[in-house]
Amino acid sequence: MGKPVSPYYGFFIPYPLLPDMLRLVDKYDLSAPLRRSLHSHLFANACISPLKVYTFATANCLDDIAAEASAYLLHPPLSTYSKDQIATIPSVTAYHALVRLHGYRVDKLKGILLSEDIFPFGYGACSTHQKDTTRTWNERRIFLATQIEAATDLAAEMRVLLQQLESCKICHRACTAAIEMLGV
Repeated sequence: MGKPVSPYYGFFIPYPLLPDMLRLVDKYDLSAPLRRSLHSHLFANACISPLKVYTFATANCLDDIAAEASAYLLHPPLSTYSKDQIATIPSVTAYHALVRLHGYRVDKLKGILLSEDIFPFGYGACSTHQKDTTRTWNERRIFLATQIEAATDLAAEMRVLLQQLESCKICHRACTAAIEMLGV
């Protein structure tokens, strides 16, 4: 997987220039439209330089921009960042907010995964394979629940079951529907 590309690529000011530009806007109390324009450029950089944008935004109380950048900090896990990279986060509170975001997302993903049945309320159940298919589904989702990280794509991870259920159209259809529910 290559470096992320912003949907605004080629139409925004690169991040390294923005902090100084925003400091100048503050220093010389330049116009609000100029400030908003630079904030939109900072926002556009969130997917390419999420830690840098998050750090700058939290240090400057730009909560909306910090929230946008934090969404791109779900992967890789925070534990993979170096001590020096994490040290750029301006406060323990800002770091703690990221840790809580990751934890909250992992908890919610587990809840979603563990509540999704392959044959909800028996709907679409295959009379021949229901027991085996349910067991296969449950084994996979319980295993996956122990492996979830903040950026886990549940639908993609459960899609491996489709190949195992190809021999039965009813089970395959039920699995496809359940996986689609996880992808919403």
